[in-house]
Amino acid sequence: MAMKVYEMYDENYTSGKEYKNIRKAVRAIIQKSGKFFVEECKNPDIIMLPGGGIEDGESNFECIKRECIEECGVVVEPCEELFAIREYYKDTIFYSTYIKCKIIGTCDKKMTEHEKSLEMISLWQSAKAIKNKIEELICIYPEGSGLKGMHKREYLAINHIIEHCSSDKSIQK
Repeated sequence: MAMKVYEMYDENYTSGKEYKNIRKAVRAIIQKSGKFFVEECKNPDIIMLPGGGIEDGESNFECIKRECIEECGVVVEPCEELFAIREYYKDTIFYSTYIKCKIIGTCDKKMTEHEKSLEMISLWQSAKAIKNKIEELICIYPEGSGLKGMHKREYLAINHIIEHCSSDKSIQK
């Protein structure tokens, strides 16, 4: 069975439009005891699943391992690519693959100066708390902004996870 790919479009989208940039990223789905491992930032206010951009020559699994170490201080074992979201914004396509992972250890975070400036923390949250926070944030950011688009993507992702993945016992390990 092919992996489900959702598509999101901004107000500038037209069929056949050429996009100059493609940014590929990965996001970790880590669930334990009915809660999900997420990242929250205070400057600006953001909530998202852990992850980030794929570097040249890096596989999705290599990237998710690196991102979880750098941003969260956790060592993960990627298990399976579950779904993806393709977003069309201005002149860029953002393609995010969501990967089921399990935590197998901890380590020191290796955040960049930019990530430190975001005042990023990692914590466990219920799906309901994540959805509520994302709904709140979608309302405060202006239409067309990257932060509004990012939160719309994460809202779509958490809804997919709740509907299709939460009953999967293997994701809860």
